[in-house]
Amino acid sequence: MLWIIVLILILFAIAGGLALSKFIFLLLLVAIVVALLGARGSRA
Repeated sequence: MLWIIVLILILFAIAGGLALSKFIFLLLLVAIVVALLGARGSRA
């Protein structure tokens, strides 16, 4: 019974890590887009 709980915790940890890295990736993507738009706006 205990190993099932451990397995579920490990799955949650992996899923959480993937979600977190995807969230960080999206934040970086948004930051890059904002930086590009800001640079383009300042040039124009």
